[in-house]
Amino acid sequence: LWAPLLFGVLYIVYNLTDLPIYPKGAFESINLGYLDGEVKRNFSGFPTFAYFFIFYFTDRLLRSDGSPVLNFGGLAILALCVVLMLTRWVLILTALLTLFVILYRRPTPKVLTRLSIAAIVVALLIPLVMIFAEGYYLAMMHRLDEFAVKGFLTSNNAVVRIAEFKRILKNVWDFDPLFGFGFTNVWALGYTSSQIHGGSDDNGYSNLLGTTGAIGLGVFIALIFSWLSVNLRLQALKVEHISRVNFVFILFVIGSMMNGSTP
Repeated sequence: LWAPLLFGVLYIVYNLTDLPIYPKGAFESINLGYLDGEVKRNFSGFPTFAYFFIFYFTDRLLRSDGSPVLNFGGLAILALCVVLMLTRWVLILTALLTLFVILYRRPTPKVLTRLSIAAIVVALLIPLVMIFAEGYYLAMMHRLDEFAVKGFLTSNNAVVRIAEFKRILKNVWDFDPLFGFGFTNVWALGYTSSQIHGGSDDNGYSNLLGTTGAIGLGVFIALIFSWLSVNLRLQALKVEHISRVNFVFILFVIGSMMNGSTP
């Protein structure tokens, strides 16, 4: 719990100041126009377990477990990290599954009261975000505008990734549908790929398909379903509360694999 919070604070400072906390340069610079300047998009230093602890802190708030200041503060820190990363799909997925945590708990009137208070506090904090991270807010709104105009499946990223998945599927089917390319240089074998190997950095499923074929992808899916099976049995026993949080996190892993290959 404390390690993600520490790295979460460092990630916020890294993005909102010029302090060289992490040596690697920005992954991408987003131009907001002449008046608003640029916003740097960084993946270095992002707290990997931020998503799990967002669901965990939400669950703790619902159960009144521990310090409400720590729970709400931790939730705010890690949620801000997700915003600062400027990844649209992960932001939407995190928000939807946080809402799912609330509904999955079947909130009582007392819990709904606490949620209302938390919503008021969030509303009061939004102006602070606009002051200290206005560029990131504008950049995220600009990136989300594409979904509103073009739709999700016809957005630039979706079109590119669907085309990439089709190419990987075609390459693997032609080369070795069972075991894929492994980590060989597919360009040297005469195949076109966005990477040196046969997979993809932007989709975990196509990455597994390209590097390990149908067998590797099948084993991964089997592992996920076995994880879900164990989790559901733990929930049925009702011996501990963390299995509900783990269940939501499993759903997050399944969804986030559509956007990246390293959850």
